[in-house]
Amino acid sequence: YYDHQREVGMPVRVHYWAGNVYRSLKQEGNALRHYWRAERLARQGEDKRLLGVIYNNWAYLCYSNGLEQEADSLYALAGQIARLRADSLLLAETLCRRAMLISHRGESYYPEAERMLCSAYKIAWKSGHQQLQSLLTSSMSDLYARLGDGNKSLEFAKKNLAWQTDTSS
Repeated sequence: YYDHQREVGMPVRVHYWAGNVYRSLKQEGNALRHYWRAERLARQGEDKRLLGVIYNNWAYLCYSNGLEQEADSLYALAGQIARLRADSLLLAETLCRRAMLISHRGESYYPEAERMLCSAYKIAWKSGHQQLQSLLTSSMSDLYARLGDGNKSLEFAKKNLAWQTDTSS
């Protein structure tokens, strides 16, 4: 229905959310089709923030399927959009996810990953966005464990535990 309307905004959102649903259902092919369609429509429209969010979610799908180079490129696009639009939350999430991606490349990438995570962490704490704070504390705990800094890893693991709504499982 929305694909046949004059207004571009709603079809972009429909395809974006359909992509998210299919990604959650582990139907990657369908998710990719919807993200691709949403991205194409978003480039035509006015909502550049949504384009950044599409790239961010598309990148996550690529990363979870072992397509690290493609994911890194999409995260970079999402980060560019976030910077241009001064969208701190999108920037923080993109930095966090990109940092975890590059940290898997090896020890030589840990300093860059740490820099990205620290930048994202500052943004998340200023914003008060709990889901992002939880993602970041988990990511930082993981990175500091890789770096062999048990004290910092434990510090961020404790902060992450504080953000969990159900700690019994």
